[in-house]
Amino acid sequence: MTNCQTHASYRLIFLFAAALALIATIVPAGAVERLQDQPVTSGRAFSVVRDAGKIEVDLAELSTLPRYRLLTDSPWEEGRQEFEGVLLRDVLDMLKMSDASAVIIHAVDNYSQRIPREDWQDYPTLLALRADGAFLGRREQGPTRLVYPVLDHPELDNPVHKNRWVWLIETVERVD
Repeated sequence: MTNCQTHASYRLIFLFAAALALIATIVPAGAVERLQDQPVTSGRAFSVVRDAGKIEVDLAELSTLPRYRLLTDSPWEEGRQEFEGVLLRDVLDMLKMSDASAVIIHAVDNYSQRIPREDWQDYPTLLALRADGAFLGRREQGPTRLVYPVLDHPELDNPVHKNRWVWLIETVERVD
Protein backbone atom coordinates (compact mmCIF):
# COMPACT_ATOMS: atom_id res chain seq x y z
CA MET A 1 0.00 0.00 0.00
CA THR A 2 1.42 3.38 -0.96
CA ASN A 3 1.69 6.30 1.39
CA CYS A 4 -1.10 8.10 -0.49
CA GLN A 5 -3.40 5.07 -0.18
CA THR A 6 -2.69 4.86 3.57
CA HIS A 7 -3.66 8.51 4.09
CA ALA A 8 -6.83 8.00 2.06
CA SER A 9 -7.71 4.95 4.20
CA TYR A 10 -7.17 6.90 7.43
CA ARG A 11 -9.25 9.74 6.07
CA LEU A 12 -12.13 7.36 5.27
CA ILE A 13 -11.93 5.80 8.73
CA PHE A 14 -11.95 9.26 10.32
CA LEU A 15 -14.95 10.40 8.25
CA PHE A 16 -16.82 7.18 9.06
CA ALA A 17 -16.15 7.61 12.81
CA ALA A 18 -17.22 11.26 12.67
CA ALA A 19 -20.46 10.32 10.88
CA LEU A 20 -21.22 7.65 13.50
CA ALA A 21 -20.60 10.13 16.32
CA LEU A 22 -22.95 12.63 14.69
CA ILE A 23 -25.69 10.04 14.20
CA ALA A 24 -25.39 8.96 17.84
CA THR A 25 -26.07 12.51 19.05
CA ILE A 26 -29.18 13.08 16.96
CA VAL A 27 -32.46 12.70 18.85
CA PRO A 28 -35.66 12.57 16.80
CA ALA A 29 -37.87 15.67 17.05
CA GLY A 30 -40.23 15.37 19.96
CA ALA A 31 -38.56 12.35 21.52
CA VAL A 32 -38.28 12.20 25.29
CA GLU A 33 -34.58 12.27 26.15
CA ARG A 34 -33.17 11.31 29.55
CA LEU A 35 -30.75 13.91 30.92
CA GLN A 36 -27.65 13.07 32.94
CA ASP A 37 -27.05 16.20 34.97
CA GLN A 38 -29.35 17.13 37.81
CA PRO A 39 -30.51 20.72 38.36
CA VAL A 40 -29.69 22.30 41.67
CA THR A 41 -32.67 24.24 42.95
CA SER A 42 -34.92 24.37 45.95
CA GLY A 43 -38.21 25.87 46.93
CA ARG A 44 -41.77 24.69 47.12
CA ALA A 45 -42.96 22.64 44.12
CA PHE A 46 -46.51 21.76 45.28
CA SER A 47 -48.44 20.11 48.12
CA VAL A 48 -49.80 16.59 48.30
CA VAL A 49 -53.22 16.16 49.87
CA ARG A 50 -53.28 13.23 52.29
CA ASP A 51 -55.79 12.01 54.87
CA ALA A 52 -53.71 13.62 57.59
CA GLY A 53 -53.40 16.94 55.78
CA LYS A 54 -50.98 18.42 53.27
CA ILE A 55 -47.37 17.45 52.69
CA GLU A 56 -45.07 19.92 50.95
CA VAL A 57 -42.92 18.66 48.06
CA ASP A 58 -39.74 20.63 47.44
CA LEU A 59 -38.09 21.18 44.07
CA ALA A 60 -34.91 19.66 45.51
CA GLU A 61 -36.83 16.41 46.14
CA LEU A 62 -37.98 16.36 42.52
CA SER A 63 -34.39 16.99 41.41
CA THR A 64 -33.37 13.63 42.87
CA LEU A 65 -35.53 11.85 40.28
CA PRO A 66 -34.33 11.07 36.73
CA ARG A 67 -34.75 14.16 34.58
CA TYR A 68 -35.95 14.26 30.98
CA ARG A 69 -36.10 16.71 28.08
CA LEU A 70 -39.15 16.81 25.82
CA LEU A 71 -39.60 18.81 22.63
CA THR A 72 -43.29 19.15 21.84
CA ASP A 73 -45.98 21.41 20.50
CA SER A 74 -47.88 23.22 23.20
CA PRO A 75 -51.56 23.93 22.80
CA TRP A 76 -51.05 27.16 24.75
CA GLU A 77 -47.85 28.67 23.32
CA GLU A 78 -46.79 29.29 19.75
CA GLY A 79 -44.31 26.91 18.18
CA ARG A 80 -42.41 24.03 19.66
CA GLN A 81 -41.36 24.20 23.28
CA GLU A 82 -38.49 22.37 24.97
CA PHE A 83 -39.45 21.26 28.47
CA GLU A 84 -37.24 19.63 31.11
CA GLY A 85 -38.53 17.89 34.17
CA VAL A 86 -39.42 14.58 35.74
CA LEU A 87 -41.91 11.97 34.64
CA LEU A 88 -45.25 12.15 36.42
CA ARG A 89 -45.06 8.38 36.99
CA ASP A 90 -41.74 8.80 38.86
CA VAL A 91 -43.18 11.60 41.01
CA LEU A 92 -46.27 9.58 41.88
CA ASP A 93 -44.11 6.55 42.63
CA MET A 94 -41.98 8.67 44.98
CA LEU A 95 -45.18 9.89 46.67
CA LYS A 96 -46.58 6.32 46.93
CA MET A 97 -49.49 7.32 44.67
CA SER A 98 -48.69 5.46 41.45
CA ASP A 99 -51.31 2.80 42.16
CA ALA A 100 -54.14 5.38 42.34
CA SER A 101 -56.86 5.19 39.71
CA ALA A 102 -56.26 8.91 39.07
CA VAL A 103 -54.92 12.09 40.62
CA ILE A 104 -56.49 15.50 40.68
CA ILE A 105 -54.06 18.31 40.00
CA HIS A 106 -55.15 21.70 41.34
CA ALA A 107 -53.64 24.96 40.11
CA VAL A 108 -53.16 28.19 42.04
CA ASP A 109 -56.07 29.78 40.14
CA ASN A 110 -58.48 26.99 41.30
CA TYR A 111 -58.33 25.23 37.92
CA SER A 112 -58.16 21.47 38.36
CA GLN A 113 -58.02 18.37 36.21
CA ARG A 114 -58.48 14.68 36.90
CA ILE A 115 -55.50 12.82 35.41
CA PRO A 116 -56.25 9.10 34.94
CA ARG A 117 -53.59 6.46 35.64
CA GLU A 118 -53.38 5.62 31.93
CA ASP A 119 -51.89 9.05 31.24
CA TRP A 120 -48.81 8.42 33.39
CA GLN A 121 -48.58 4.69 32.71
CA ASP A 122 -48.99 4.76 28.93
CA TYR A 123 -47.19 8.02 28.10
CA PRO A 124 -44.08 9.89 29.25
CA THR A 125 -46.17 12.67 30.78
CA LEU A 126 -43.76 15.27 32.12
CA LEU A 127 -43.91 17.39 35.24
CA ALA A 128 -41.89 20.25 33.78
CA LEU A 129 -39.47 22.30 35.87
CA ARG A 130 -37.88 24.21 32.97
CA ALA A 131 -38.99 25.59 29.62
CA ASP A 132 -36.45 26.41 26.93
CA GLY A 133 -33.63 26.01 29.46
CA ALA A 134 -34.95 28.37 32.16
CA PHE A 135 -36.55 27.35 35.43
CA LEU A 136 -40.28 27.96 35.47
CA GLY A 137 -41.15 30.88 37.69
CA ARG A 138 -44.67 32.05 38.36
CA ARG A 139 -44.62 34.24 35.22
CA GLU A 140 -43.70 31.15 33.18
CA GLN A 141 -46.57 29.20 34.76
CA GLY A 142 -44.37 27.32 37.22
CA PRO A 143 -42.62 26.21 39.25
CA THR A 144 -44.19 23.01 37.91
CA ARG A 145 -46.53 22.29 35.04
CA LEU A 146 -47.91 19.14 33.46
CA VAL A 147 -46.88 18.58 29.83
CA TYR A 148 -48.02 15.93 27.35
CA PRO A 149 -45.77 14.58 24.54
CA VAL A 150 -48.08 15.41 21.62
CA LEU A 151 -45.36 15.25 18.94
CA ASP A 152 -44.53 11.65 19.80
CA HIS A 153 -48.15 10.73 20.51
CA PRO A 154 -50.51 12.61 18.15
CA GLU A 155 -53.46 10.81 19.78
CA LEU A 156 -52.91 13.17 22.76
CA ASP A 157 -53.54 16.22 20.57
CA ASN A 158 -57.22 16.51 21.43
CA PRO A 159 -59.39 18.80 23.59
CA VAL A 160 -59.52 16.36 26.53
CA HIS A 161 -55.75 16.08 26.86
CA LYS A 162 -55.14 19.75 26.05
CA ASN A 163 -57.22 20.64 29.11
CA ARG A 164 -55.00 18.39 31.24
CA TRP A 165 -51.98 20.64 30.70
CA VAL A 166 -52.10 22.11 34.22
CA TRP A 167 -49.68 24.85 35.22
CA LEU A 168 -49.06 26.79 38.42
CA ILE A 169 -49.61 23.48 40.21
CA GLU A 170 -50.73 23.99 43.81
CA THR A 171 -51.74 20.50 45.00
CA VAL A 172 -51.86 16.88 43.88
CA GLU A 173 -54.58 14.69 45.31
CA ARG A 174 -55.02 10.92 45.07
CA VAL A 175 -58.26 9.46 43.66
CA ASP A 176 -59.11 5.82 44.38
